[in-house]
Amino acid sequence: MEEINEIELLKQLGENLRKTREGKKYTLLQIEAWSGIDKSDVSKIERGIINPTYTTLMKLSKALEEPLYKILSKE
Repeated sequence: MEEINEIELLKQLGENLRKTREGKKYTLLQIEAWSGIDKSDVSKIERGIINPTYTTLMKLSKALEEPLYKILSKE
């Protein structure tokens, strides 16, 4: 069984969030307003610095208008 590398998972999640946000041309300020999550925390998640809760991920998913499974996907 393959070992799970938490740091790499967080970096991949953050990259997926950032690519989705930038692809839709949304700013961190817009995501903050729509999700209620401070823009500095969104930035930290995008950089893989903090591990978001499920609730936070759901709020970001809704703000980005993207299903959570797509944000979590490796592709």
